[in-house]
Amino acid sequence: MLAIVGAITSLFTLVGSIFAAIKSWRGFVKEQREDRERARREAEEARNMQAKADAEWRNSVDNRMDKLYDSQQAFGHDRIVAECNRHLHNHYITTVDLDNMMHLMRAYEGVGGNGTAHMLWEKVKQLPIDDSKEPDAIRGEYDAQTRQEIKEFMEVKTA
Repeated sequence: MLAIVGAITSLFTLVGSIFAAIKSWRGFVKEQREDRERARREAEEARNMQAKADAEWRNSVDNRMDKLYDSQQAFGHDRIVAECNRHLHNHYITTVDLDNMMHLMRAYEGVGGNGTAHMLWEKVKQLPIDDSKEPDAIRGEYDAQTRQEIKEFMEVKTA
């Protein structure tokens, strides 16, 4: 009988140990699952924070680029209006000045400029070209190709 009681006690001890091990294992598995979930949430939060920082940086760069375009447009507008008014006042333009104005207008239009400066430019293109007013050091420096490019540009713009 004692042997049976000892065997039953051993059996209960063994079963209790198995249940304790299972309970401990379940706790370990639950803790591991919670750790993985916490790590996933932290990684997601880090990705969201990085995405927000990236978006703010892009917006900052976009804003600065917009301001640069605006300032380039303003400088181009100012320079073109001043030069157009000077040529309209003189009632002529030189090849050198025409070439310079052509480059200014291309850059100005490239940053979205139009309006008043463009209207004045159209008037300047109608002025006669008088290369006798060029300084001696510059006169004749523009070759036939440059003059042809200017002529083609003028024809495209007036068409």
